[in-house]
Formats: sequence, structure tokens, C-alpha cells
Amino acid sequence: MSIPKLLKGENKAQMTNKLKEIRKTHNKTQKEISDILQITQVAYHNYENNKRKIPLLVIIKLAKFYNIELEELIK
Repeated sequence: MSIPKLLKGENKAQMTNKLKEIRKTHNKTQKEISDILQITQVAYHNYENNKRKIPLLVIIKLAKFYNIELEELIK
């Protein structure tokens, strides 16, 4: 299955929940993560709350930052 297909519907909602879970596990705030990604805190908030599509580049940056496999974020 391609990444764009994984980021639709239920999988997208699961990924946004995963973003919040991983961030909290690492004791990071939305502001800290948004600074790392060089985006606004509002933009990151919208990613976590499934209000805005998450660009693939952001997903890759998050996987690298958290030192996890890309698939762990998108499944």
C-alpha cells in the first residue's frame, strides 16, 4: 500500500492520535515539536487534531526526530 493511501480516512486519524501519543511519551509540547519542524504551533496542533493534512516531509522529519521507523507513525 502506498503512503498516500495510508494517510486517508481511518489510518490518518490513527496517525494523528499516534503523533500526540509519541509526543507526550517524549515529554514534548506542541510548541517544542513545531519549533523543531520550523512550523507554527497552530499548524502542528492542526496536524495532531486531524484538521490539516500532514505533508510527507513533516512525517519523515518526525520519524527522524523520534528515531522511529516511518511505518510506526503511519500504521
